Amino acid sequence: IIGQVNQLAISAFYPPRATVVIDLGSTKAEVMRAMAELPPRFEPVGGHPMSGKSLSGLAHATADLFRNKPFVLTPPGHTSVRALAIAYELVERVGGRLLVMSAEHHDQLAALISHLPYTAAVGLVRTVLAAGDDQAWEMASSGFRDSTRLAGSDLDMMVDILATNRGPVLKALGAYREELEALEQAIQSGDVDRIRQALTAAREKRAALFTA
Repeated sequence: IIGQVNQLAISAFYPPRATVVIDLGSTKAEVMRAMAELPPRFEPVGGHPMSGKSLSGLAHATADLFRNKPFVLTPPGHTSVRALAIAYELVERVGGRLLVMSAEHHDQLAALISHLPYTAAVGLVRTVLAAGDDQAWEMASSGFRDSTRLAGSDLDMMVDILATNRGPVLKALGAYREELEALEQAIQSGDVDRIRQALTAAREKRAALFTA
């Protein structure tokens, strides 16, 4: 989008003092490279509030959506103190929990804890679809609903995310495939102790992170 805009026209519209532009997209490296092309009157700061809904639009907005949730900022190395202060205040005003890191590190972590879960949810639904048994949908209840919630996310948003964070997402999918294969091997062994061992670490970490 930035490349399609007349930068001189944008720059002339704003006063001489630098205008802080905070991006809130779900991927950061590619966006920050594009924002680096903004005229000097703009100071870009990357941001990503780590909270959202599978349903998009103002009709589904809530005032406390970001409260006590991680809010990542990815400022470039040359970001001014003023721009950082404005970005920090934004995070504070919406009640977010501030995390600061590079755009590249953000994208690697987002692939693991956000984009991979989406692809896993899509894979679950596609697997049941491929089975071709309509009674599976009649049996589906709260467990399947909770496990596949992210598959209902906005398609335009998710296509953009997977396209702009392709490398980290592919790496995360590869690591996930290895974990599934390890679990498959444990199940194939028929050894209940080995199966329990494969499940225990995940259960303990999940319980430590979330209460529900």
